[in-house]
Amino acid sequence: MSNSSHKPSDPKTMIGLNSWEKFIPWYLTIISCVLLFGIGWFILDNVLWLREHMFLGENENELSYRSHQYFLLISTIRRSAGLFSGIALMLLGVGIVFYVAKTQTKFDMSMHGVSLSIVTASPGIIAMSLGCFLIAHNTASKDIVPIFGVKDDPEISKQVEEAVDESKTNFDALNSE
Repeated sequence: MSNSSHKPSDPKTMIGLNSWEKFIPWYLTIISCVLLFGIGWFILDNVLWLREHMFLGENENELSYRSHQYFLLISTIRRSAGLFSGIALMLLGVGIVFYVAKTQTKFDMSMHGVSLSIVTASPGIIAMSLGCFLIAHNTASKDIVPIFGVKDDPEISKQVEEAVDESKTNFDALNSE
């Protein structure tokens, strides 16, 4: 019986595949899981460190200080979840690109008059694109957290306002290029 009738891309059978084609999905899965575990551990360790050290200051019993610190913690958790999800989507996309890619996939999105359409033979490219978008969005979006205690000193408050205005001007200049 000849194995030539089986296609290498047929997921129902592994007959007729060379050893690389048989084991690459498992290598990608194991490497991706180890990488995600390491990134997840790193992010969790940093969030827990922040939580443990956030109330060691002299103002730890003030409600405004506690609210400020909780806002920072929630912002850190949100960014960490977005970063982890983006990396997971990218790794999932890489696995799909290398393992299956024979049918055409279409993705359409539109909002506020802007539309995006992707047509590809690999759904993994869409997963990688969405992962890149998540990572880029989390990197680009910034939470504005007022510096605790600045409102009491008008000179520092003025310097902070000037620095914020200058950074906004620089950011707008970068976006216009």
